[in-house]
Amino acid sequence: MAKMRIKREKIERREGFALFARVMEQGPDPVVVTDVSGRIEYVNQRFSEVTGYPKEEVLGKNPRILSAGETPRATYDQLWETILSGKIWQGELYNRKKSGESFWEFITIAPIRDEGGRISNFAASWKDISGKKQIEEKLAKIAAELERSNLELEQFAYVASHDLQEPLSMVQMYLDLLEMNYSDKLDEPGRELIRNTKAGAQHSQKLIRGLLDYARIGIRERSLETTDFEALLRRVMTDLEMNVLKSGADITHDKLPKTAAEPFLMGRLFQNLLSNAIKYRSGEPLKIHISARREKTAWIFSIRDNGIGIASKDKERAFGLFQRLHTETEHPGTGIGLALCKKIVERHGGKIWLESEPGQGTTFHFSLPEQVKKTGSLTNS
Repeated sequence: MAKMRIKREKIERREGFALFARVMEQGPDPVVVTDVSGRIEYVNQRFSEVTGYPKEEVLGKNPRILSAGETPRATYDQLWETILSGKIWQGELYNRKKSGESFWEFITIAPIRDEGGRISNFAASWKDISGKKQIEEKLAKIAAELERSNLELEQFAYVASHDLQEPLSMVQMYLDLLEMNYSDKLDEPGRELIRNTKAGAQHSQKLIRGLLDYARIGIRERSLETTDFEALLRRVMTDLEMNVLKSGADITHDKLPKTAAEPFLMGRLFQNLLSNAIKYRSGEPLKIHISARREKTAWIFSIRDNGIGIASKDKERAFGLFQRLHTETEHPGTGIGLALCKKIVERHGGKIWLESEPGQGTTFHFSLPEQVKKTGSLTNS
């Protein structure tokens, strides 16, 4: 019985080896087996099909015959350090076929141990990822081109807006002179014409100043510092004091954090959102509440009001540049304020969104992720 069992085990082992050999030889991926010094002892058929090298041409040689000469030396050093320590290494290599055609591969190299536990061989298999790398390169080029185009557009908007201010100021000045010197010589339609023209010039000036602010955000260098949002809110409230008094707004807030941000831009963000709440108040006494909560590695700020609210269909459009949800007669504005808020938040790596129903008020939320200053170790506190 013992002899029969031993014989059966030998047969099963032999059949197992045969099956394994077929899997290696007929598998979908190239396979290379080397000795511990890196000399090739085995390649499967798929290896020859992919690289163009016949089996007999590579046996005894080093796999570096495939190297395209562009993989950093440090990559190979790290590869050998890993597999010689008995661990599996995975990574990307840039190689070349016998035809001279280059290709990217994602390769896995594993140490093979003998019955005594010593490393006797290394087995490698890989997948061709050239298509994936080409797509990544194209996407990187597109992203770089978009970034360059956006910067050029921002610079153009800045220059154009800056240069438009002077002629508009002159128009405004001449209209003032015309009104002052000739108002008594004009009839009421003439005086009305002057008033309407002045109002249009003033609106254009506001629009240009808003556009300048919007363009500056993309051009100016990012400068983070630990920002005390309690102190920042006090400064904003001081700037908005007259508007708050006129509107009768009751503004409250929870304890606000200290965190890394650009104080000037955060001040503009809060000022715009609070001004927005004051502008779009309802007939009820205006109440505004500001809060902040920590979620994982970000702060979520919220500014809630009981104003007129925003319809669901307009929630996304509200943050678009020059997108206005009301007529100039209903609520004057430039359509830049919320777009500016969105750009400020995104500059900090966050997102801004709103929750609202008509007649039920609006809550603006924005996230402020943990920030690390490139030249130091500035993080959220």
